[in-house]
Amino acid sequence: MRTAGWQGDFVTFPAEKAPAHLRSPSNLAQHWVASSQRIREELGYKELISLDEGLRRTIAWQRQNPPSQVDSRQFDYEAEDKALAESCS
Repeated sequence: MRTAGWQGDFVTFPAEKAPAHLRSPSNLAQHWVASSQRIREELGYKELISLDEGLRRTIAWQRQNPPSQVDSRQFDYEAEDKALAESCS
């Protein structure tokens, strides 16, 4: 994401191939469709700022307000590297 100055890549995995700490406990099998058409038509809603500006502001806020505690169980880089290597082979 150029807004954050990040030059990495996003990698997706089927749920069964993703490391356990990255799997969602939710049932995401259903289809989701969302639309803002009605609020735009009936109330004339429009974004006040662009997506890029919203991301820039959010990133700036996150950097100024880091979490006071981090749960290390959220991170397992070894498992992520292994899953990535297996997906590339």
